[in-house]
Amino acid sequence: MRQLEVQRACGTEELGLEHVGEGLHGAKERLELAVGGANLAEWDYDLESNAIYLGSEWAGLLGRRPVAGIMSGVDVNDLVHPDDRPAVRNELVAGLKGRKTMCEVECRVRTADGAWRWVHAKGQVTERNKAGRATRASGTLADIHERKRAEAALRETERRYRALVELSPDGILFTSDGVIEFANSAAARILGAPDPQGLLGMRGDELMRAGQRDLESASATLAAGGRAVVLTVFRDVTESRQARQALVESEQRFRAVAEVSGEYVWETDAAWRYSYLSERVEAVLGYGRGELLGRRAQEIMPLGEERAVQEWLAQHAPGGRPFRELVHRVITKSRGVIWQSVSAVPVRDAAGRFIGYRGTAADVTPRPEGMGLFLFFQNPKEKR
Repeated sequence: MRQLEVQRACGTEELGLEHVGEGLHGAKERLELAVGGANLAEWDYDLESNAIYLGSEWAGLLGRRPVAGIMSGVDVNDLVHPDDRPAVRNELVAGLKGRKTMCEVECRVRTADGAWRWVHAKGQVTERNKAGRATRASGTLADIHERKRAEAALRETERRYRALVELSPDGILFTSDGVIEFANSAAARILGAPDPQGLLGMRGDELMRAGQRDLESASATLAAGGRAVVLTVFRDVTESRQARQALVESEQRFRAVAEVSGEYVWETDAAWRYSYLSERVEAVLGYGRGELLGRRAQEIMPLGEERAVQEWLAQHAPGGRPFRELVHRVITKSRGVIWQSVSAVPVRDAAGRFIGYRGTAADVTPRPEGMGLFLFFQNPKEKR
């Protein structure tokens, strides 16, 4: 039916392929000269016979033996993807009726193996009869399959990119001359807009300076359509900075209390090797922190003290439990011996495994209330 409509549009009827004659072969020669060495397939449509001459490149494009041939308009139409046939027909009718001088359309055609391949068809009416009805049209076909594949891949990439931009917890703005042209949902949330569209047309730098928010941002200038576009990625760090400041202040208070109390802070791994020591350790033991880091706490205990400490821990803090006021002797850098009181809590990894201790230690040598424990370590058998 569609082919008949095309024929009626130009005032012709299907006459069959046997009347193609010399005129069609002459058109072939003219078209071959026109396309030269270009990667094009020439075609010539004799509307009076409803025969379409197709150059050898057309056969090669379809995956067939690359020789020129003649097909009927119906057969050629059957090669076109069903979804693309209306566009092809509309373009052809527009050219035949003289509404367009040069016609072109992109469509898919079926290859010899049943796949679909994109082509760009272009042509015009080359002959009309005395009544002004089209009798011949000629043109070319270009293989645009790879371009179409690239365009599809680009669209998919852009789709994924937009999804990532929308899902990003960071605000993202595109601005030109300082004016916002694109904003994601996170940008609207951080900047207090009801939705991203509410930011369009506003000045990004002014918005980011306004309010009580503490923002971190990074920008890059991109070229888009011959103009400069600035990409800005930012995040609200107000809460994290407040938390860090609170942590710093808490650590300062802790250090101040530790300094006033005469205690030093320490941390060890599961083998009791020091991994951290506060500055106060130098005043208590005389060692610089660098002299003790990596060494076991037992290395600076007098002979026999390590065993007494192990017995006390086995009794009071088995299995890496917290403990308080473990009093034991330690050798200072000056080779003196002092008593220190140690308290600690276990340190565990994300899986809950014991990986060491963190605690405090203080010189309690002058404290008479510690004598009971002193005696325990001096005469452990008598206290059992």
